[in-house]
Order: sequence, then C-alpha cells, then structure tokens
Amino acid sequence: MRASEVLQRYMEERLPEFLDVELTNVDQRGHSGSTPLHLASWRGNFEEVEALLAAGASVNSEGNNTGDRPLHEAAREGHLSVVRRLLEAGASTEVLNDFEQRPKDLAVLLEHHDVVAAIDAWNESKK
Repeated sequence: MRASEVLQRYMEERLPEFLDVELTNVDQRGHSGSTPLHLASWRGNFEEVEALLAAGASVNSEGNNTGDRPLHEAAREGHLSVVRRLLEAGASTEVLNDFEQRPKDLAVLLEHHDVVAAIDAWNESKK
C-alpha cells in the first residue's frame, strides 16, 4: 500500500476529520488538527501507518484538539504493533498532551499492559 492510497481511502470513507478535505499530503491536517497518521494510529491499521511513515509522515506531529501525537492514539487504543512501529520511527515517549499525559499514561489508565511493557522496554533500551 502507498500513502496516496491511504489518503484516497480516507477521502472516500468520508471520515468526519477529513470530510470535504482534499488530502494531498501525509502531514495535512483535518478539521480538528489531526493528520492521517493520527487516524491510522488510532485505527490500529499497521499497513496504513507503515505507508504513511514511508512517505515521510511526521511521527511526532501534534494533532487533534488535545495535543495528542500518533503514539498517544495507538497507546490509548492498545494497538501494540502500531506502538512498536511508531517507536521504531522515532516517536517520543515523553511528550505530553494537553492533559499532561504521556502515551504510556493512557495505556496504564486503560489497562493496555502489553503496550505499557513495550514502552517501558523501549525506554530501557535507550538508556
């Protein structure tokens, strides 16, 4: 899958975030400020995430109305494979959203223990 196919899919699905938005760029923002990578991360669609990252999507882009990054989205939903891929692409584990929550904080709150363990292991490997 290519990034252009992801962007086309999002337009065809008429998703509220991108409703009536002509998506032409992987870092383009929707109505609430999210990028396609935020949506793909929230959905847990590894193939879409991979395509967007390969096309240069910003892995630490602040999005939506709460300051979440793509890693916040994936961690909140418990999408372990996407969390790992975002970490490999350079996602920050320490960035805070507008509620002063790190991605790990969301995973802890929602009891996604495998995601918490993956983030902890990633942080430990970087020491």
